[in-house]
Amino acid sequence: YQPYALLPEGFVTPDQPVALFPNNRSREVHLTIQAGVPDFTARLVVDLPAGWRANPDTVEFQIPLEGGKAPVTIEIFPPEQPQVATVNFHLLWEGQVLSKAIQDIRYEHIPDQHVLLPSTMKLVHVDLAVQGREIGYITGAGDQVPSCLEEAGYRVTLLEDSDLSARDLKRFDAVLIGIRAYNTRKSLKYYQEELAAYIREGGTVVAQYNTSRGLVCNPSPLPLQLSRDRVTVESADITIIHPEHPAMHIPNEISATDFEGWVQERGLYFPNEWDPSFTPLLAAADPGEETSEGLLLVAPYGKGHFVYTGISFFRQLPAGVPGAYRLLANLLALGQSDKP
Repeated sequence: YQPYALLPEGFVTPDQPVALFPNNRSREVHLTIQAGVPDFTARLVVDLPAGWRANPDTVEFQIPLEGGKAPVTIEIFPPEQPQVATVNFHLLWEGQVLSKAIQDIRYEHIPDQHVLLPSTMKLVHVDLAVQGREIGYITGAGDQVPSCLEEAGYRVTLLEDSDLSARDLKRFDAVLIGIRAYNTRKSLKYYQEELAAYIREGGTVVAQYNTSRGLVCNPSPLPLQLSRDRVTVESADITIIHPEHPAMHIPNEISATDFEGWVQERGLYFPNEWDPSFTPLLAAADPGEETSEGLLLVAPYGKGHFVYTGISFFRQLPAGVPGAYRLLANLLALGQSDKP
């Protein structure tokens, strides 16, 4: 038994909520048009703000069967200057304007659910310089960072345990460790020396946040103590403690504007004690709380670099926050300018 659903006559659903446009490059976006009635003949209209352009900007189509679907690909061209915008998609059908996307939720133990959403996509034209495009990614509890990096122009390889020898890691410009990997991936404790050897030989490892309890081992090759410190106000002021550090300049100049438009939080589970080799780069606090300087720690180690950060890149990148992309690109680029 399924309840009767009163739905629009047609839907246009983007395949992703955010599209990234690094450095004025155009890109394709993909839509699915679904008919809610038989013999659905309509016209798709791409509604963009001034300065943006689509090819094509209208599409005529016919779907004979109710429930039938038609894929549509549109190329979108950004304006010259970086900006964040929204594109709206409309279906013109028999004098009506249909502007809803649909998400069907189906599980055996509940009735089918149909979630209607505005048919929109966030467009992010970001001025983004990248140095070193080959990234190895050690997955943790699961996040969308690898696909976001690919959108930014990186080539990302998801690493299994068998890939974690220093010899195999040498082919990567940097290794990025996913959120809570040291809470969920017990085998990592057996590969810490391999990661350390990779860094000593000139590699860069960037470790994202872990919870302070349930660690399988120290996530750092240097002494590091995690805490429960966090900054939950996404607009909390950020202080750049060492503005002269290369991570604040190469290849992107980081400034206060890069910390605007963040979502949900600044970060969590920051370290509160660390080896003197680390340089703390950022500080922040929630209102009425003590300032934490453990948001972003960078240390030289042998010929390479180790970075530990509780910054919520796993939230900011899927949300299309330009400054988060630029900051992470700088961390992944550490040491690249020193290589032949």
